[in-house]
Amino acid sequence: MKKWAVGLLAAALCAAGAWAGTVTYTVTSTNSVEVSGDVPQGAGAVYASTGSQKFRLTADTGMTLTLSGYEGFAITNLVLEMKSNKSSGAGSLMVECEDDVIAEIGTAGFDSKDWHGAFSTDWVEVSPEVRVTPITGDVVIAINASENSLYCRSFTIGYAAADTGSVALPFPAEGAPYTGPWVGVEGFATKGVTDLDDSVRFNEAGDWVRIRFDGVPGQLAYVIGDIMFHEDVPSTFLVQESADGERWTTLATWKSVPAHSIVPNPMAAYHDLSGASRYVRFFFETKGEESASAWISQVSITEGGPVWPVTVAGGIANGTVAVDRDVAKAGETVTVAATADPDYKLAELSLNGEPLGHGVTTFEMPEGAAEVSATFAPDWVTLPFPGEGVYQGPWTGDEIGFATEGVDDLGDEAEFKDAGDWLQIRFDGVPGYLAYVLEEDMFDEEKPSTFLVQESADGTSWTTLHAWKSLKPDSGSLPRSHAAYTNLSGASRYVRFFFETKGEDNVDVRISDVIITEGGPAWPVTVAEGIANGTVAVDKTSAKEDETVTVTATPAAGCRLESITVNGTALESGETTFPMPAAAVEVSATFAEVKDSAPLPFFAEGEPYEGPWKGAAVDGLTSKGLGTDYTSGGAVGAKFDSAGDWMQIKFDGTPGRLEYAIKGSSISAASNSTFLVQESADGTTWNTLATYNSEDGTLTTAQTGATHELSASSRFVRFYYDTKGAGNVGIYSVYITAGEPGPGPT
Repeated sequence: MKKWAVGLLAAALCAAGAWAGTVTYTVTSTNSVEVSGDVPQGAGAVYASTGSQKFRLTADTGMTLTLSGYEGFAITNLVLEMKSNKSSGAGSLMVECEDDVIAEIGTAGFDSKDWHGAFSTDWVEVSPEVRVTPITGDVVIAINASENSLYCRSFTIGYAAADTGSVALPFPAEGAPYTGPWVGVEGFATKGVTDLDDSVRFNEAGDWVRIRFDGVPGQLAYVIGDIMFHEDVPSTFLVQESADGERWTTLATWKSVPAHSIVPNPMAAYHDLSGASRYVRFFFETKGEESASAWISQVSITEGGPVWPVTVAGGIANGTVAVDRDVAKAGETVTVAATADPDYKLAELSLNGEPLGHGVTTFEMPEGAAEVSATFAPDWVTLPFPGEGVYQGPWTGDEIGFATEGVDDLGDEAEFKDAGDWLQIRFDGVPGYLAYVLEEDMFDEEKPSTFLVQESADGTSWTTLHAWKSLKPDSGSLPRSHAAYTNLSGASRYVRFFFETKGEDNVDVRISDVIITEGGPAWPVTVAEGIANGTVAVDKTSAKEDETVTVTATPAAGCRLESITVNGTALESGETTFPMPAAAVEVSATFAEVKDSAPLPFFAEGEPYEGPWKGAAVDGLTSKGLGTDYTSGGAVGAKFDSAGDWMQIKFDGTPGRLEYAIKGSSISAASNSTFLVQESADGTTWNTLATYNSEDGTLTTAQTGATHELSASSRFVRFYYDTKGAGNVGIYSVYITAGEPGPGPT
């Protein structure tokens, strides 16, 4: 059969209303595949390869994929993902169903027209011609290599419901209900069942009978009998309907019953059918006892009333709407699924222009066409909230602007019963303040409970405005009611009530009478572009006048922060916050590269360096082994806590004098500790300016100031913990002046 003919037949199957699907089996090892796509219910696959690698077939090796559960369908196409060696690779393909050949490629090279038409080391698609025929058993796909090498890494199967014809309604046309035959009859498809002439027996799990019909059905009637009477080893038998022959809705589930109960066997049953259904199926789903079986007889399907179209209106914005059926009979239930886009929520569903009602997502089909529409609104409330008075509900997450977890709606109050319960309100615009009434039963001080009221700019990072905690048992009568309010940040767009921790089992909290006022304008806070040698971030993108804005300035490696500016005006040294003015602000910063040496004077004219010390990004300052800086008493000192610790300052130009303060910690006369202050012209050969030791009392616990004239040739100063017996040493307030050559070290 030509490929175009295969496509026409597959299209005809689909046009007839049959289900069509695609399944891909991807090879994962020499004995397994991974399955994806529209797998038929109950279908299975077994894979095996005699090749040494999961994809590769060498001469005289092969791979086999055996498919089960495709009965009642027809395979419409087959796509193999394959490749070969650069200039070799040959083999054959056989696809069979119960000795019926569906597709075949005789032994040939991969470069033949039956395979790919050329050797290829890239993965390519091979689509053999498939004879479209109803599947009646297992399908076996076998690839065998006759010459090195062929590779196959996936099998893609296209299938559609086999066209076995259909019966007309009512069925049967007249007279008694249908009692057979059941196999090989137009309109019927079967798997595994036994035709008993006046009934059909289901012997194994997976056995089924499917009846396809034309027209709108009314009611299905049948008689069922069973031998499934072991409660401990249950069996299940399903009666189902479908619009397409693949997606099934269960009408009845027949299950095992206790062995000694009175069983109506056989049992007459009937079910109303959907106006969209065109198939019914009897399906032996699970089998318990080995002797379990079921039988069906006396089937009839009546003709139903007219079906009317169910459509979704066009032009729906900010969300999508779907219905569970395209047509329905009058009185049938239609279910609507409305899905809002991000930041939107369903406001209203309507049927033929009339609202369905708050929270209603189903309707009864009228006598006539039905058009469903929806309105989606932004998922936030407008300020002031509410427009008038105070808000007293409803409190569910279905409300516009609301999200909840675990909260009970009491009508005029929201009740929080368990730790983790929360209620969130999202709003649009700059807020002023939040007001609310809180009632609580949290009266055990020894088993504390905590309830938080919070705000957020993004609904993720929360700032706590108030933490309500357990109070003493005798502090008041029950329940206690608190009216409260708090100012909100101009950047906030959410408030949240959050039951954080719960003490006693009977503790609960209730919120009511919520108000969120509209605030003054919020001005934008931006960070300047093109900042070099570091990054700047602010804790809010907008703020009301006088709100505090925090700046985080982070130097790049080898750089330091010199200044932070707001609208071009520098903050005081060390300041990282500012009050928001009544205008937009742009925050910037200047970062400088840390230089190998410092200019004189060090640190600045008339200003000694006061720290920080360890890891500080300061021109010319390096160190090894320092501990965490001393910070007691308001002064910051470099901490030398191990022998060999040092701190060095390299400078440019002729120095004058060195000034500093030194202080020992936990050092006694018997501690045998020595600390050196040195200078050097090259940073290698050192001249000692001062030696402090514990024995002569020069290394004491009192902070002592010192001054030394430096050699005109010196370009380095070093503080060095030479020997440590006990205790640490601190260096403070280092200053190096610029000057003419002096008399030398003293």
